Amino acid sequence: QRERLRPAGLRRGAALGRVHVERRPAQPRRPAKGCPIDCSSTGERAAITRQSGFSADRKMRSTLLLLAAAAAGAATVEVRFTADFADAVTSTSSTSCRGGAYRAYALAASAGLRIDGGGVAAACGSTTLCAQVFASMGYNGWALNADDIASSSLNTFINTVGSKPVASNYATGNTVSFANLGDAVLLAVSSTSSKTHTYRGAIAVALAEARDAGIDFETTPVILSVNGISDAETQDILGDETASGASDGSAAILKLAAETTDVDLVITTGISGLSDGSVTYIVGEESDKSTNWAGDRVYVASLGASSSVQQIALGFANGVPSSATRTSTSCSSYDTFVDGMIRGTVDTVRIGMLCDSGTAAREECDAGRAAIDAINNKNDGYFDDLLPLTKLEVTVAFFDQGNCGDTNDPSAYVAWTSELTPVSPVAVVGPGGSTCLKSVASVDARSSHGSDALVMSESSTATSISDRSKYPNIVRLSSSERLVMESLSVVTKHYGWKRIAVVYDAADAWASDAARIFSEKLGDAGGTVLGDTCVSSSCRTLSEAGSDLKGVRFDESGGLTASKADDILDALDDADARIVYVAAHPADQSILFERIKQTQKLYGTGYAWLSGWLSEDIFMRNGEVVADAIEGARGLILAKEKAATSGAVRQSFVDQRATSLDDGVCTGALTAGKYCDLDEDPETVGGYGPQVVDTVYTLAKGLDSLGSSSDRQNPDRIYDAVVTAGAYPGFQSFSGTVVLDGIAERQGSLTIMNLQLVTSSRRRLGVPLSSTSAEFVAVGRTVGGQFLLDADVLFPGGTKAVPLDHDPADGDSGRGKVPMGLIYGLVFGLFLPILCCIGVGFYLYRRKKIDKSRKQKATIQQAQDELQAFKESVVNMRVVIEAAAPGGAGATTAPPVAPAKWYWEESVARLQAHAVVKPPHWIPYDDQTSAQLEAARAKASVGGSPVVPLSAAYHADVLQMKQTNTRTGFSRALLRDAPPPPKASSWFGGSRDAAPPPPPLPADIDADERTCLVCDVGAILQLAKQRDDGWAFGSVVMEGEDAGRTDPGYGWNRNQGWFQMEKTDVPTTDQLTKLQESLGGGGTDALATPKYWDDVKDPTVVEYFRLDPRSAATRDEYNRCLDAFMLTLDRSKFRIHSIDRVQNISLWQSYAVKKAATCSREDDPDKAARKYVRAWLFHGCPSDVVPKILQQGFNRSFCGKNATLYGKGVYFARDASYSTFPLYCAPDAQGVQTIFLVRAVVGQWSKGVKDALTPDVRDAARNILYDCTVDNVRDPSIFVTYHDAQAYPEYMIKFSQTTQHTGHPKAGLPAHRLYRPNLVEGIE
Repeated sequence: QRERLRPAGLRRGAALGRVHVERRPAQPRRPAKGCPIDCSSTGERAAITRQSGFSADRKMRSTLLLLAAAAAGAATVEVRFTADFADAVTSTSSTSCRGGAYRAYALAASAGLRIDGGGVAAACGSTTLCAQVFASMGYNGWALNADDIASSSLNTFINTVGSKPVASNYATGNTVSFANLGDAVLLAVSSTSSKTHTYRGAIAVALAEARDAGIDFETTPVILSVNGISDAETQDILGDETASGASDGSAAILKLAAETTDVDLVITTGISGLSDGSVTYIVGEESDKSTNWAGDRVYVASLGASSSVQQIALGFANGVPSSATRTSTSCSSYDTFVDGMIRGTVDTVRIGMLCDSGTAAREECDAGRAAIDAINNKNDGYFDDLLPLTKLEVTVAFFDQGNCGDTNDPSAYVAWTSELTPVSPVAVVGPGGSTCLKSVASVDARSSHGSDALVMSESSTATSISDRSKYPNIVRLSSSERLVMESLSVVTKHYGWKRIAVVYDAADAWASDAARIFSEKLGDAGGTVLGDTCVSSSCRTLSEAGSDLKGVRFDESGGLTASKADDILDALDDADARIVYVAAHPADQSILFERIKQTQKLYGTGYAWLSGWLSEDIFMRNGEVVADAIEGARGLILAKEKAATSGAVRQSFVDQRATSLDDGVCTGALTAGKYCDLDEDPETVGGYGPQVVDTVYTLAKGLDSLGSSSDRQNPDRIYDAVVTAGAYPGFQSFSGTVVLDGIAERQGSLTIMNLQLVTSSRRRLGVPLSSTSAEFVAVGRTVGGQFLLDADVLFPGGTKAVPLDHDPADGDSGRGKVPMGLIYGLVFGLFLPILCCIGVGFYLYRRKKIDKSRKQKATIQQAQDELQAFKESVVNMRVVIEAAAPGGAGATTAPPVAPAKWYWEESVARLQAHAVVKPPHWIPYDDQTSAQLEAARAKASVGGSPVVPLSAAYHADVLQMKQTNTRTGFSRALLRDAPPPPKASSWFGGSRDAAPPPPPLPADIDADERTCLVCDVGAILQLAKQRDDGWAFGSVVMEGEDAGRTDPGYGWNRNQGWFQMEKTDVPTTDQLTKLQESLGGGGTDALATPKYWDDVKDPTVVEYFRLDPRSAATRDEYNRCLDAFMLTLDRSKFRIHSIDRVQNISLWQSYAVKKAATCSREDDPDKAARKYVRAWLFHGCPSDVVPKILQQGFNRSFCGKNATLYGKGVYFARDASYSTFPLYCAPDAQGVQTIFLVRAVVGQWSKGVKDALTPDVRDAARNILYDCTVDNVRDPSIFVTYHDAQAYPEYMIKFSQTTQHTGHPKAGLPAHRLYRPNLVEGIE
């Protein structure tokens, strides 16, 4: 990849997003607003108010749960607790949960925070295995008791476990005062003579430190573990020097709980005055200063947790604890991984990590460490089934990436031999740079250090390393430099740039390689490389540069200096360069762009800069932001590896590591269980961090596929296994799909990025440029040799005007200037007198017309401003430039029939009930179902799932050729009747004239989505999702001029479906004007989202916003949704787990366009909305359909499976009592159901007809149909829509119910007396 000598910490950053121009300020501590105890005392009592900042107006709390599977965000916190076990966790006894494997199994029996209250360290003693077993048991937090603190081997135990225990009143370097468990904070005190604080003082300090660390106690529950209490603590709390014994001790605990208003749950062990298993609470009075003056319940649970796993379910209501239920779990089975560790049957695979020592690179390295820790933890819900009996034992070695080119002591090689050679790893993650990779993985290097370990690089791209005869056993998780340069070459072709200067570092293998490939691509396109000079005293020629590489080059051992950067700019100016490509390390680019700003050479409008290395380090130097470098690089264009942002693997990883992120561990020694996070945003992973995670996951996938321990110790076998795992179609990983070629190199895709100054940012690094953000904006992709624009490119100077590759004064050819003397002579000698005469007359005329002109200009400017605002508001819209339709007007053959017809076997006795029967006993599926089955058959042939869900009650297996009733298990045979292929067919014509067809839909598209969109030239489409292969899914928001209205036939849809991006482009101003006019002129208002929506980070993807009934900001919205849902339900039989607002800007705009078009039938828009719109209707669905609805909306192919009584469309119910029926709203494995509150444009309706594909005709003369069908035209309770943009899923409710259904719910019931068609009228 990048091979220059440079300062430590500089990496090629690809997955970064943006650079914020304001440094994030430290969060101020919340000031104290009251004193929870007697403030007249001195010492620790007075310190409580100063340090903890208790609030007298404590707001309602929003309990965010760890329990994602059991409804994250519900008003219950589940805690699973153990403490004071006398047996070491290495015991194999199942009696009383003594064995660690049995205890681990019981802990994982249900979701919840897992806490140990103490005793493990003392029981384990100095046994290393015991500590390792405890570390693998999946505890979220652990505390110390007095025996632990007294243990002479405590520190050794802690270091082996790898995480620090909570000991709020015992402060040492190996303990912490609190632990952030993600959705609760743990404090812990124990009765020990080695205390550093009293109980009260320890709690005050712990709360203060937690608050300083950013914990918000108004949104995070606090749990306090108390292990025993001494007479001295009792006396201090009660203020009575004579207090002692069990009774006073229990009273002291209750008082401590009452006065500490930020604590919600106190768990006690070893308090004899409190009976085991008791759960009580205290309600204080404001007049009683010794108790909780706020009047909140604080629950105290006394748990005997030394022989079973105790569980507390802490419920919240109105913002404070309202209930606490205790249960216990016995140990009836064991965790196989923990048992394997105890018995020594777990396979240990030693791996190494080579990490750059720079600060920015630490975040990437720690992303890999977090992935390894997650894979090793078999009880965290993240890849628990991956390597079930294998542990990855990692050794991390640091090196200076800037010194890999040193021929004597390359830093990566030195790190390998000093840190990795002693442990003999079978695989090594890193290094990223190609020069560093060469220094450790070449044949010569391996011969020297003696290891044949598999080396997996996250970011190396140099093409020379693809030679496996010279660089064996290497896997690379970034696309090669050739693909990167091909992408930039496509951009230059798009803009017609032929004269381009190339600046590169002649001493760097990657830079030479990249410059050569870029130059070759430019030459192939008929272009010319400008400049051919070395600005250094001499420039070497590396083999990667080839023999005739030109360009402006430098060769500086200490990196580029300001003086040499000025020489580069002078050389570029002499060559009349206006388009410049740079292949250099970020540190060198930083100097160059800084000098561009400071010298104003090649700066601003009229120039364009391209770079081969995208990194935030371009703008960083010595840990500080270089503002001039950002200004000089404004408009920079780069290509970066595409990284997915919404995949399940990514989100699971983000959630798993979120509580362990810390910006304070980005320097110095590694901290077990803590990972660097520079921008304090858990949603982002900096630099090549996503690819590092991909590297770890790919290695684990390969190891997991090997059947024996000996194979997992063999680098050659691991390499083969990785290649096999990554073979097409690959697998989903953190950054998206991983597909490897035959030499284990990633076949990725590239996104074109543009450095812009914007007003919002996601990834922030603090650059002082007022309040804007310097952001790498994704502006397009390269697909099939074309540059597909997704957003405006802003060039230097902030302009959208494309710069020319030559001086505009030279004309298009750059030659043939007209002599200026001749021009001046003609102007002054001949034309000037004539112009003066004309000017006098024109002046008088202009005075007469000036007022009219000004009014016209004002009108035009207003229209332009409105159009610009509308253009900026639209998201993910494309215009069709090449039609796609079945067959074509000029086609000689009829549209082809379906690839095959599918049938199911019926009982002979029931054949007469069917209108169509294929002899002797086969009943046909409809065309849509046949298409689903046919697509599943194609996917199954390449390893996909053969199972197709036909409805809530049936599924089909296309390999076993059976249809099965999921409730009874009864199966029937299937029949596939495939006609012979047509001799000539153009199933997907490139135009109405049947141009050569593009490839068919990719095989991995889900069976229920295999529908192509009829694309008419001029139609504007809105994208719902895009694929890397050039296909996209979207809907028509404005029809083309020649749009047809007939049924397009099998596999086609006029409203929504798949299309090829290369047949579309970014809409022009004129085209958007037409769309704007169709929305009533203003346009922007019609597309505006509801006022109560939140800002989104990325308008191109769906985002969810959890509603909290305890938060003033969302309480009314939550209750509005809850009341609408419960209007026709028995509240006592329903439990709400969560309510999320769904914000999908692209989907919303499709809905808004459809709504505007429908409501335009009325002169009064408010009247139209009341007449034609419903907010809300209900739609229940199985859990597997939920993600599709959230991203694509209500597509009939996967939302219309369960009913056809009123037509073949998408069904919505007026009443939740209908949609919650399990047939429609199937529960998941945990019994949780999902229902959507839907905004719907119902328009004008007709009576539904069974199996009808469309509503009835409303206007026969113009062939206009009704908008939807209903069950009852006078008082509809069921609405069926036929256009996917008619409905928007605004809220998603997760719930469970105890209703005993005795039959199918009835349609056609009268509306509830409190029913309102539009619950958002007046508030949106």
